[in-house]
Amino acid sequence: MANHTRAAQQALQKAYGSASMLPPTDNTALLSSTLSLYNPTLFLASSALFQHTGALAFVFLLRGFCTKRVLDIHFLTIVFAVSMILAPFVFLINTELNRIKVLFFLEHEAIEVLIAARVMLPADLVARKPGLIILLLYSGLFCMSLPVIMHDFFSQSAMVVAWGAFLSDFLLGTSGLFLIKRWITKKRDVSSRAVTQKRQAEALAGLGFMLHGFPTMSVGPIFTLVVYNGLNPDWFAYAWVGVFLSAFFAIAFAVPTAALFFSNTWWCCGSRRPIYPGEIDWEEDHLQEKPRHRISAPMFRPPGASGSSVDGHQVEAVPVSVQRVRSGLEWELLAKAIW
Repeated sequence: MANHTRAAQQALQKAYGSASMLPPTDNTALLSSTLSLYNPTLFLASSALFQHTGALAFVFLLRGFCTKRVLDIHFLTIVFAVSMILAPFVFLINTELNRIKVLFFLEHEAIEVLIAARVMLPADLVARKPGLIILLLYSGLFCMSLPVIMHDFFSQSAMVVAWGAFLSDFLLGTSGLFLIKRWITKKRDVSSRAVTQKRQAEALAGLGFMLHGFPTMSVGPIFTLVVYNGLNPDWFAYAWVGVFLSAFFAIAFAVPTAALFFSNTWWCCGSRRPIYPGEIDWEEDHLQEKPRHRISAPMFRPPGASGSSVDGHQVEAVPVSVQRVRSGLEWELLAKAIW
């Protein structure tokens, strides 16, 4: 028995190395391969957990883990542009349709859906329930990741992701139409230059959303025809060529919103103002800013004065702070005269 245990330990050390923490075993599968405790489903699940939570944690970290700040349309536009810049890199590092590509596409789709929710949902709902919106998005990302993780049991995961992209790109293009329509219909109603610049920048970003969203909708149907109907795979490549060509302008049109965002950012992480222009509460706060600044200090009136006149003479109201300064100067002059 001792010899058998010693032989099993030697076999484990040979298979896994001296650092193995496995107890002695007679399982031939464990003794034959160092990867016998792993399977493709475990690799997919760990990759999905790492990529999704890592990407979302980084995005939330940049906004101080505040759900309302994460829904800043200017910030989301920057995240969208960065994902478009990373897309060619994901294509170039590996030519296979592997788990890294598929999970990256899911994260890109999540950004598109989040932009559409921020633009097209009622403003009061976004202001009151930002956490619920992000929770629903996270739940949707989890549900879309399940077919990818269970690819051994459900071999249509790539098709699910492709048609999910069809839906998210449609929502993104539609949100771009919303932004352009809002700029056209309301550009004469606002006298504030800051609000006008904000809406112009968002309209340009919306044009970029349209240029990316609507052409990219062709990728899902073409991929389906290539897989099931024998279509020449070159059509799939040409579809992505069109996507990348439109990305030139989609990224460029995001620059004005990025300029608005970073103009209110101090040293990349600090904030110059409590509310950013892209947040849901900014426009109301900005329009109320001037009336707040016109509120004067408490006014001092002489004893017995009612209203704005005394004995028929107009009395000038003096702020309390100014009256205190005058009183202080008088006492100082009196003290110098005495001494």
